[in-house]
Amino acid sequence: MHDKPRQIRFLLLAAILAVLPTCPAAADKAAPKLLRECPGGRLYQFGSQRLLMLAGEPYQMGLAHGKLLKNQIKTMTNSVLMLARATDAVKKKDFFAGTIEQAYKRLEPFIPQRYQQEMRGLADGAGLPLKDVQLANIFPALFHCSGFALFGQATQGGQLLHGRILDYITQIGLQNHAVTIIARPKGYNTFVNVSYAGFIGSVTGMNEKQVAVGEMGGRGNDLWDGMPMPMLFRKVLEEADTLQQAVNIFKDTPRTCEYYYVISDGKIRDARGVYGTPDKFIVLKPGEKYDKLAHAVKKHKIPQAIDDAVVFSGGDRLTRLLGLIRKNYGAIDPPAAIRLMDRPVAMKGNLHNVLFAPQTLEMWVAHALGDHTKEKYQASFQEYLHYDLPSLLKLLPAGVPSAKAASPARTTAPGPHRPTEQTGRVPATVFRPMAPSTDPRLAELLKKFQHKPAAFPWRMKPLKSSGSMVVYNVEFPSPFVSPVKRNNTVHCEYFLAANPGRRPTVIVLHILDGSFTVARIICNRLAAEGTNALLVKMPYYGPRRPADKDKLRRKMTDNPESLVGGVIQAVMDVRRAARWLSIRPEVDPNNIGLCGVSLGGFVAATAGGVDGRFPRVAVILAGGDLIKVVTSGAKEVRSVRQAMEKRNWTQGQLKQLLAPIDPLTYAARLRSSKVLMINATRDKVVLPQCARSLAEASQARIIWCPADHYSMVMFLPAALEQIAGHFSTTHRSQ
Repeated sequence: MHDKPRQIRFLLLAAILAVLPTCPAAADKAAPKLLRECPGGRLYQFGSQRLLMLAGEPYQMGLAHGKLLKNQIKTMTNSVLMLARATDAVKKKDFFAGTIEQAYKRLEPFIPQRYQQEMRGLADGAGLPLKDVQLANIFPALFHCSGFALFGQATQGGQLLHGRILDYITQIGLQNHAVTIIARPKGYNTFVNVSYAGFIGSVTGMNEKQVAVGEMGGRGNDLWDGMPMPMLFRKVLEEADTLQQAVNIFKDTPRTCEYYYVISDGKIRDARGVYGTPDKFIVLKPGEKYDKLAHAVKKHKIPQAIDDAVVFSGGDRLTRLLGLIRKNYGAIDPPAAIRLMDRPVAMKGNLHNVLFAPQTLEMWVAHALGDHTKEKYQASFQEYLHYDLPSLLKLLPAGVPSAKAASPARTTAPGPHRPTEQTGRVPATVFRPMAPSTDPRLAELLKKFQHKPAAFPWRMKPLKSSGSMVVYNVEFPSPFVSPVKRNNTVHCEYFLAANPGRRPTVIVLHILDGSFTVARIICNRLAAEGTNALLVKMPYYGPRRPADKDKLRRKMTDNPESLVGGVIQAVMDVRRAARWLSIRPEVDPNNIGLCGVSLGGFVAATAGGVDGRFPRVAVILAGGDLIKVVTSGAKEVRSVRQAMEKRNWTQGQLKQLLAPIDPLTYAARLRSSKVLMINATRDKVVLPQCARSLAEASQARIIWCPADHYSMVMFLPAALEQIAGHFSTTHRSQ
């Protein structure tokens, strides 16, 4: 797994270790502290890390895993599925492409029944839909680190040392849910798996027979007709007693994509490198050359063959690794091996580092910090915790008899209801009055958003369903009649959570580009957390754009007048959407929130202030003082600025025109809501001072990220966690 799989260059030798002066030392052995247990499982706090012990039949191990790490598994599963669907949205420009579902359909026939049973138990224990657990567990097979093993003349005393550097996506918070699992599945080898809550497969592990394995991904996306890589990896740990047996399992099992493996065996102090695709399988002995990898060595003019060494790495890191190996050859011990795994050998997204000593069944583990915005948050800068597997095996729980491990009849969590097309009418008696205002000037401005109470029809059609949600298309007429007929029907996407009963619900507004990608990601995360979400497509976006080609470019932001009219209509649409939601049987009418990003954030802030009755509002990458925003020089508001110049308007005239839609105008009315703001410190589109103005006037809680308007995408996973928490029932009850 690495940042740019198509550009990386690989070298395979058989171990990499050396001395870097700034790396942290390994920690002393920690004493495990029992946190909780259940049949077949025990969860310990082991120093700063989690240690999960599992034993027994597959279903029972999964059930214990699910029960003991329920909250972490739920968050992890949601984050992984969000990333998979966001990747679809970026690569295929289709949030609903279903790539991960398609991959699972092809991979499922190759998944051993015992792993299916374990995932079923995990889903039942964590209270998650089985389908979501299955999809999350094959996620690593869709995307494609560094690994090494040293022994013989390369190390001090000839000790076998096997290092594993996992470089992956720290931004989605995998490190927050790291857990080391020691498992004793009935009838198979006991093994240790450096993993993450909710994953039953492995990418970093060692078994009781002194066989250790690490992997690095290559190319080959879409080659999914084989056993998912993490489960094939686990199969090796469970079934291989020797180095050769491990190689044979990789060779004889149907494989997916392109992967490189480093396999070592402490019993014989030897290692092999394996290159595998669905139709190719090559084994490399220590120091053996391989033409596919030789070009990387040639570029750096470094001899490829090193005795008693096998290495996987790529790019400029290769130069560093080989140089350090040769410089410290023969003197490498565990502390030196740990120091080798520092940056820049480890990449920027360094998720975890592990050093195995298979002869003694010891290992040293470091994980990245949860806050990836901090300097030196990567795993290589953290303290390494020492694990002594023989002593820890004594803590394994007794396996549960198979009669108690039978799976219940339910295999997936029930959905909210069967997806069907629905129509109806919201009566005039279901009205949403604005919060009153004693300020005459403000009361006059609020009239622009008012309309007579009236009944209106609505229609919803199923669009997509998964274990954790159903997505509908929803339509209803806008209360604002614009000159463009198509624009007068409001189109929405309704993400309906699977949780039974009345749920909190959030109206979500999109960004300027009109692709709806970010808004869909937010809706997806909210629904996965049990909060319904309604994406309202604002005026002149998506199906609301004019059909007339001469007017095709028209948007809310084309000029000052269309901006004002578009925002007024969007606010009225939001309030009508809240009326519709209030009659829905799955919605708690007292917990309808509002969230918007960028352009949608400005509209959400204005709508929240105009309405005055939303209990919670989230404003992302937006603020107040519109005159500063539209005259800032940003390209996003160029058309408004050009229209102003063409009319020879002064800033005062423009400010007066924009006042009815400026969030600052209604900011004091937002004080009745709990307002969360998330903004970027280097934003050139929404200046930080504009965000501060709104936060101060509305008494909002504001979170700052070290980014600009567009690099904020790197902080999207952290922002999603904050947004989900802001609207969740758990947060609200505190």
